[in-house]
Amino acid sequence: MVPSTGAVQAVVGGHDWRNGHFNLALQGIRQAGSAFKPFVLASALENGISPDSVWDTQPPARVCNRKWDFSNYEGEGGGQQSVRVATWLSINGVYGRLMDQLCMQKVTEMARRLGVQVRPGDQVPAMALGAAIVHPIDMAAAYATFADMGVHHNPNFVTRVVRHGQLLFENTSPTGEQAVPPALAYEVNDVLKGVIDHGTAQAAQLGRPAAGKTGTTQNYKDAWFVGYTPQLATAVWMGYPKDEQPMLNVDGVPRVFGGSFPARIWHDFMQQALAGVPPTDWQRPQEQLQYTVLPPPPTTTTQTTVPGQPGVPPTTVPGQTIPPPVPPSTVVQGAPLEPRRLPARLSHQRE
Repeated sequence: MVPSTGAVQAVVGGHDWRNGHFNLALQGIRQAGSAFKPFVLASALENGISPDSVWDTQPPARVCNRKWDFSNYEGEGGGQQSVRVATWLSINGVYGRLMDQLCMQKVTEMARRLGVQVRPGDQVPAMALGAAIVHPIDMAAAYATFADMGVHHNPNFVTRVVRHGQLLFENTSPTGEQAVPPALAYEVNDVLKGVIDHGTAQAAQLGRPAAGKTGTTQNYKDAWFVGYTPQLATAVWMGYPKDEQPMLNVDGVPRVFGGSFPARIWHDFMQQALAGVPPTDWQRPQEQLQYTVLPPPPTTTTQTTVPGQPGVPPTTVPGQTIPPPVPPSTVVQGAPLEPRRLPARLSHQRE
């Protein structure tokens, strides 16, 4: 999809239309896995939670007054981690705690504004980790909304209709709706760029600004990578079309997850689709988000001398310096990280 217009440039919904009149890209519905997490992230940012705020990674016992226990991906997690890095590494424990702050209604409404309808039966805490079922075309449209700085366009397939030389319809300037503020979309883009640069989707690196999120459902039945640049958004789903089977030992890959085949498919398609298109990046809007749940203060203190009062000792002001929007304040097992540096276990993260 073209984010600025909603124009669908290409659709692959099956091997052969003649042998099965079912388009998986448009009609197929499967669980989103962690590809749903950007909707939780957007809701968290909208409700004042900083992407650099630090949360416990262990699964909570109750969320939104409901009992809920789950595991981090392949047992990963432990200690504390920022929302930003938890998104890069797809750490479920942090997103479970975010869900406890937001509950289902806020996340459901955010997904709806972005173009993804969550069925009533799927509006449970586990939707934060991808239990809700979605259409691939809707996922592409939702991520395209982030790509167009918060403006949502419905997918459109027809540019013009001509009958016997007479123009009957022309979609000259598809209108969009500002689903989320540009400042919020920019922050989501900034976080999701790290998924490709440092996280679970390094196989999708294009050598140009791009953002996205991997997703893998239980027992490897579905694998996703949904990603975008400012010019193009593409959703890739992989799974067995007729029924939900674990994708094990596929073409030499023991277990198929979002960062494997889907990220590589996305990379190969986008590399050709954007050939000759100059790379661009998202520009930070002048207006910025205000957060009420902030990162922890830096460990050092700032000394401030009160002007005009000689002899008065400097005043120590804890937390005077606001950390930049990268994870220097991130805590992993009690140890601070340097900016943009991830734990050594990143190389083993395979969502």
